[in-house]
Amino acid sequence: MSTNSESKTFAIRRDRLWKVPLTVIGANESNSRVVVGPSHIDLEFGSYKSVVKVDNIESVEITDWPWYNGVGIRVGVDETLGLVGSRDGVVLLTLREAEVSFLGARCRKVVISLEEPGAFIDAVEALVADRAPAQES
Repeated sequence: MSTNSESKTFAIRRDRLWKVPLTVIGANESNSRVVVGPSHIDLEFGSYKSVVKVDNIESVEITDWPWYNGVGIRVGVDETLGLVGSRDGVVLLTLREAEVSFLGARCRKVVISLEEPGAFIDAVEALVADRAPAQES
């Protein structure tokens, strides 16, 4: 996992109601986080770990997470990986190519519940903008 001084760490939001059940997958305060580094984003939710390259990010935005999708590590038929401990503060990270996987399912979208969704979006958008090729006039 990335830990250099240029990295920003964002806690995955875990509602009080779900903290005990999330311990089944080992998702506690110390390992429920997203680390935004200069070239990649580290995802960690309990025993699950993955990396997303900044160059592969298509968009990042606030989204809804319906109650029936549940909490924990979720995989949807629409190539979505959910790292969710709350229905609040949910962000959708859309990738150009499927880069993350869980139990063999490759996903192009990552949904994450975050304590600071706005700050996460700002950090990701700044990285994506910095890495975008300059457009000619």
